[in-house]
Amino acid sequence: MDEQGSDSSGNSFQDEDSEKSSSQSDTESDSEYSAFFTDEAGSADSGLQSGILQEELGALYDQESLAGLGSFLRRILRNPLDRTGFSLLLASLRDCLLTHRWQEASQAIEIVCLYPTHHYEDHVWKCGMEILYNHPDSDLELIEKFARKMEGIYRHRKRKRLEKVFHLLSRGQFQDAEVQLQSAKITNQIRLKKSDVERQEYWMMMIKAYSGLLKYVNWYRNYLLPRQEAGTNQLRAEKPGFSDADGVNGSQFTVPVPDKPGVWDIFITKQAEILETNGKVDDARELLQKYITSGPDNPNAYKYLYRHLKRNNGDQQEVIGVLGEYVKRIPSDLLALDLVSLLQQGLKRQNPEYSNKIGWITNSLFEMLDYPCWYDRLAPWKALARHLTRILKKRDRVAMDAAVMCWSQRDWWLYHHFDPKVVKRLVKKSKEVALQKALVASAMQTAGKNLPFVKRVQNYFSRKDDRKSCEQLKKVQGLATRLVRHRPAL
Repeated sequence: MDEQGSDSSGNSFQDEDSEKSSSQSDTESDSEYSAFFTDEAGSADSGLQSGILQEELGALYDQESLAGLGSFLRRILRNPLDRTGFSLLLASLRDCLLTHRWQEASQAIEIVCLYPTHHYEDHVWKCGMEILYNHPDSDLELIEKFARKMEGIYRHRKRKRLEKVFHLLSRGQFQDAEVQLQSAKITNQIRLKKSDVERQEYWMMMIKAYSGLLKYVNWYRNYLLPRQEAGTNQLRAEKPGFSDADGVNGSQFTVPVPDKPGVWDIFITKQAEILETNGKVDDARELLQKYITSGPDNPNAYKYLYRHLKRNNGDQQEVIGVLGEYVKRIPSDLLALDLVSLLQQGLKRQNPEYSNKIGWITNSLFEMLDYPCWYDRLAPWKALARHLTRILKKRDRVAMDAAVMCWSQRDWWLYHHFDPKVVKRLVKKSKEVALQKALVASAMQTAGKNLPFVKRVQNYFSRKDDRKSCEQLKKVQGLATRLVRHRPAL
């Protein structure tokens, strides 16, 4: 990308040779990068014999003191390669990166850099930074030196600067990261292609967004966190350098949210938090609603709005609607139990929406338990057992029809959730979970057709002389016989 930047000292820089190579399209670069991570790298040279080439290349690498790499290269050679052996190096580098062998990866990329690699500049940059970040002998000075070298190459300069910022943030060096972001904003005015202008605008937008995020970090550490630790809403004494004029404690401070379609969760949540802290609750709500509109397929957008409405006593129907949209997209989330709790509040048969709500509750619980993460977790099984027991007590045919439909669609539950072979292990881990599962199965079974799972759980509690659990099971089984005609044929 034809973009202009500056180094850490503020001096502008431009590499004319690199500028010539930057005329290649991004499509070309992407295809090269994809080819690098496939098994089709390199072409066969029919003028060379594979065995001789393997021996010569292995000896060459051993002479260069590439400990371990020589034997590795000889092992992966299958086909004759070109005279330079460049394809071999790319294949070895790829394998070292995938297996996290950073020492051998660093040796491989050193040899790669000896070749004319202007076509592979992206590979050197991205792979080199990954190696330096993870290599046990790497240090900050070495990373800084490599980053400066890479920024001297004209292509993707702002992306490289942003990558460096991410590394500094991961090490907790917030001030250094902010300096890097500020220097990345300096741009000389030069003529650019239309496509290059658009790309430069995008990366400038990202740089501004992350600059705002760094301001948020300072704001949180120096303003919000001390107030939370003090346990009071009164503002603590401002630290030097942070004033309303700087927008750190006042309404001027914002985290710019990118205006392009995308997943901007980190920016949206922090900007909403700032607005709420400054008392602009309606503005925060509007921001979160717009985020849903711009990306309706992003489930997190609904979760953020739900939490905002819950914190600020939002309208009950709106809260249920937003949470319902989230659970529809992520039915396995723990928030499904929050939805069930909200729907059960004030639930009456006389309500015209009763049948819809009772069906919604049942579907939410069954869909949640479809996921293996809840196989032996107490909360959802207890919620479903209580829900079904309540239906049986009220002899609610509408609600029972909804439960029967859910149950009949899940014949695989009998082998997954209610396998009699796992009862011994289940009661050993959690007797309460075993009881709740047995209650669910009893509620959904026809009289006289209790599952072997239920019988084994009953026998266990009988042997332990646990009368309370046995009575619960018998009570639910008795209630179930009254609605036998509503049961599915199993």
